[in-house]
Amino acid sequence: MLGVSRDLCASHRRLEGRKLLQRTPNIGVRVALSLKDLHEILQVREALKAWLCSRCANYDRWEIAGRGR
Repeated sequence: MLGVSRDLCASHRRLEGRKLLQRTPNIGVRVALSLKDLHEILQVREALKAWLCSRCANYDRWEIAGRGR
């Protein structure tokens, strides 16, 4: 568990830099996404998942493994 605190602080700083977390002194940290932002992220995620599934459906297991026929 050594270094977990340091890693967590570094992660928080990166997320704050991307405006995904908001730190309030003497209160803490909160997620800085609106419900609209979250909804858009989930829509993109679902679209990417559907696209990836359709792409994978076009390949057989040997092509995915890089062995070809």
